[in-house]
Amino acid sequence: GGGNKSIMDKISSQFKGFDDTSRFVWEGTDEECERESERENEQEKEEENEYERMSAYCEVEWDYLSIFSSESTSQLSCDIRDISSIMHQHMSNKSVAQIDWSRKVFCTLNFMRTVQFSMELDNFLRVPDSFIWFPNGELLLLSEQESNKVLLLFQNDQSSRFKVGHYFGH
Repeated sequence: GGGNKSIMDKISSQFKGFDDTSRFVWEGTDEECERESERENEQEKEEENEYERMSAYCEVEWDYLSIFSSESTSQLSCDIRDISSIMHQHMSNKSVAQIDWSRKVFCTLNFMRTVQFSMELDNFLRVPDSFIWFPNGELLLLSEQESNKVLLLFQNDQSSRFKVGHYFGH
């Protein structure tokens, strides 16, 4: 503000006999404060983002029992996506997108889609809550609705299904 400027003018007048470095430092500090203020304003604007009203995505039912006859996620009777591709293609935050995501982590389309017609997935991401571990070491993330249905299948006949090496995690 103006008070800081007059103080800096008094200080710089003390250095008139020296070179111009004191003035350069003041200008550099002033520019740095201005950049910091701009960053704070941008961050506040990002936090204030309001999204238009969206319709919830209607989940697609699939044959959950196919889990127990599948050695890997590719054998399932549902649409699955690998997390690595999703992160690289659909994340606006490039730092997150560039992480070397595991090639053994997948999710159902129901897990991935939370709202209809959304181009930016990272604005509407789910928190991973439930998964299936397959015999080949692959992990499948489930939506909450899928999780509720799959958990019932695991509870109904644990003895025969656990022999194949499928595990439910929550």
